[in-house]
Amino acid sequence: LQIKMAPVTATSAGIARQTIDDPNLLSLLDRLSKFGLGVEGDKNTGDDVERDGDNDVAMSDASAPGKSATANPPLDIDALVSELGMWPAWRFQEQADLYEWICALNAMDATLSYLMLTYPSLLLIAQSKRKSEEGGQNAGSTHAESLLDVNSVPESVTKSICTILRFLSNLLRNATNKAVFNSVEELSDLLGAANDEIASLALEVLSNLACPP
Repeated sequence: LQIKMAPVTATSAGIARQTIDDPNLLSLLDRLSKFGLGVEGDKNTGDDVERDGDNDVAMSDASAPGKSATANPPLDIDALVSELGMWPAWRFQEQADLYEWICALNAMDATLSYLMLTYPSLLLIAQSKRKSEEGGQNAGSTHAESLLDVNSVPESVTKSICTILRFLSNLLRNATNKAVFNSVEELSDLLGAANDEIASLALEVLSNLACPP
């Protein structure tokens, strides 16, 4: 029985890096990266990433219950979540080099930040002061203060966050170059989520980030 492994190439640092030859993984990376183009305030960076496009698709009306007045979504959240939901498990032999996933990571980071700022009642503990100031939140809408606040968050928002976290967990469990990942603050905030599944998945993502590839 012969087992075929993906070829490796030497990097400038002298460390062998796996060459992605799975067309499905390449296609997924390409589709997800497009969501990150044009996202302002790119956080997961190794070098400057190209920015293009103008995505202002709103996920829901600003007057929805439990929703704060924030800017338009940074990208098409529904489309991103739909794409991520198609991959509940890592089905590839190759590991992911997170440096190549910077645009995709920026898209997921921007989505999590937007949803937490838009629906502060997702959390039982307020976000960091810096995050609240960036989102323009006032002192009275930083976290859930009652069961009514918790129940005001739409189920679709909870499911979207769980889908993103589940994908991130699988990605980080099978990734290298984890140093470029820069969404720890968002994940730490989600540890204080009112929803147990969100809090559990956030902890799982952090655990997989800390584990060696």
